[in-house]
Amino acid sequence: MKNEAIFIITDEYPYSGADAFLHDEFKEIHRTYNKVYYMPLNKKNPLGQELPDNVEIIDCTNELKLFEPIGKIITGNLSLVLRIYLLELFRSGRFWFILTNPGTLFRKIGQGIKLSNVIEKELKKFNDEPIVYSTWMNSAALALSILKKQKRIKRFVFRVNGFDIFDERNPGNYMPFRVFNFSQANKVVVLSNEGYNYLLAKQIYPEKLVVNFSGIYPNPLNPFDASKIFTIVSCSNLVELKRVDLIIESLKLCKSNIRWVHFGNGAERAKIDRLVTDLPGNICCDLLGHKTQAEIQQFYSSQPIHLFLHVSRTEGLGMAIIEAQSYGIPQMCCAAGGVVDVVTEKTGVLLPVIIEPTELAFEIEKFIKSDWNREDIRPSIQKAFTEKFEIGKNFIEMNKLLNS
Repeated sequence: MKNEAIFIITDEYPYSGADAFLHDEFKEIHRTYNKVYYMPLNKKNPLGQELPDNVEIIDCTNELKLFEPIGKIITGNLSLVLRIYLLELFRSGRFWFILTNPGTLFRKIGQGIKLSNVIEKELKKFNDEPIVYSTWMNSAALALSILKKQKRIKRFVFRVNGFDIFDERNPGNYMPFRVFNFSQANKVVVLSNEGYNYLLAKQIYPEKLVVNFSGIYPNPLNPFDASKIFTIVSCSNLVELKRVDLIIESLKLCKSNIRWVHFGNGAERAKIDRLVTDLPGNICCDLLGHKTQAEIQQFYSSQPIHLFLHVSRTEGLGMAIIEAQSYGIPQMCCAAGGVVDVVTEKTGVLLPVIIEPTELAFEIEKFIKSDWNREDIRPSIQKAFTEKFEIGKNFIEMNKLLNS
């Protein structure tokens, strides 16, 4: 029997964007609930896919853009603003940063109050309050925390993924409103064991932390072919923290014939385009830019891939790595964040986060000659994926968290 309704606040989903890594989880939600309501906070990209009949998009983007003096919102809710600010000041462990940035934080709280009013207006349309779920600890989580604090909603759950876990990925090494948000949420769903242990050490409502890997659907084995040119695939946004330039600098030092294929676009595209012009003749490079999930899956299922390479400086879990793993493709990745939950001695090679191009080039050449570069290793890689990251099993646990 299906559950009645769920109300999900996303960054962009079902439009293409930051929440795309939860695509298969959302598919499970569509199958599990009679009605699914998405409220994306941004709408910068086209709709990522065709939606089933039981899914509705609530477009709040124009309403959020309407001018409303934040100063007026703050003064009209000054008691609440001060309670949130002081809670963070004395409990977050970032006393001096918070003390010296009250204006910035007051504005964020004011924006959270504005968003809370928009959310409440939508929730009032329901006879019974639906399950409420935010895919990030962002302004949506703050708005929901405000609603819960003021008893305007009964419960909500949110995920934390990467930037919303690790302090060092935020100005002043401070993840805004973690204490307040954790105090109000019914559950905080963490995407990785690494993230869970990081948050557990802070002892901020640790009893609310639960690990759930999300995951993806199983895929066919990638068609290994030892006779083809050794093919490396990487898949990430072209932004500084993903360090795609490190891949290029390493390939310059490799002597083997290699084809490198990269999926993804971003702010560093012009820089990457310049760097690849210096690759030697033994390296063939295909920068394929942004592709849909279906296009990437078609490539993985039809083109021989010998290695998936990922060298990000920081990472929440690494759904792109998991996707490669689901096809039985060995992975070579830097041990950043939740990557250590994905890449094990059964599935690939873990590298240190701090690594020079000469060291990465050495590891690539070593991999080409190793037992990883064989067809018979791939079913065991795929089996490791199924045991840990298959979405059907993982969503059963996630759904219990949403309903608990």
